[in-house]
Amino acid sequence: MHPILTTLHFGDRAIPIGGYGVLLALALLVGGVVALRSAVRLQLDAGAFIASLAAAIGSGLLGGSLLFALIGLLQTGTLGPPGLVFYGGAILGALGFALTARAHGLPLATALDASVPALPLAHALGRLGCLLGGCCYGARFSGPWAITYTDGLAPAAHPAWPRHPWPLYEALVLLALAAFFASRWAPAAGSGRRSALYVLCYALARFALEPLRGDAVRGVTVLGALSTSQLISLTLGLGALSFLWLARRRSLTRSAGLP
Repeated sequence: MHPILTTLHFGDRAIPIGGYGVLLALALLVGGVVALRSAVRLQLDAGAFIASLAAAIGSGLLGGSLLFALIGLLQTGTLGPPGLVFYGGAILGALGFALTARAHGLPLATALDASVPALPLAHALGRLGCLLGGCCYGARFSGPWAITYTDGLAPAAHPAWPRHPWPLYEALVLLALAAFFASRWAPAAGSGRRSALYVLCYALARFALEPLRGDAVRGVTVLGALSTSQLISLTLGLGALSFLWLARRRSLTRSAGLP
């Protein structure tokens, strides 16, 4: 893969440009533009929505870094090199988005729904960055589509075994989710059902894909059976399912004319 895409030279100073960083920046840009267009179509205040996106990005990067550091601390007792964990970024980013949206008077359910399908699209680009950087790599695998990282800068190159292209698996799932939520079959924006259904779908996919990962920072717990991400997926999935069930029940109650 390509942990370093190119190197910029300024006099005697060389600045490496990492593949992961470039794809992460592209993900934030593309996701932000797509979400903003959706918000404008839903007649949300563009300035307030941009402020909410900025809060989500800032708090999301903080949350991803904090969870990565916490998992490393629990595993080794020391703080290792910096990194990001998606779920930490997603949870704290959603909180930052919600608080800012509320402070600016945006209808929260509509604002959250406007961020889908931008979120899975951006996330897919980020996973391609993982593929380039050699992080979040797959378990050992000898199938015909296995990949082997040979660049010494890639964590997956130590050891350089053939592996599942795990970031590609998740990227394909995320692109499929983005396509579905951009289609006419997705729930209409405004009730929060679109966001809840996305959380449920992603949680199920992540829970199923997690055993194919092979990187050391798995945060394995519960007698070694579940990873940190699987525990979070289970919690978020049950929460989203409960929200959808209650929303469905309220809808049926209204249709029947009951209090």
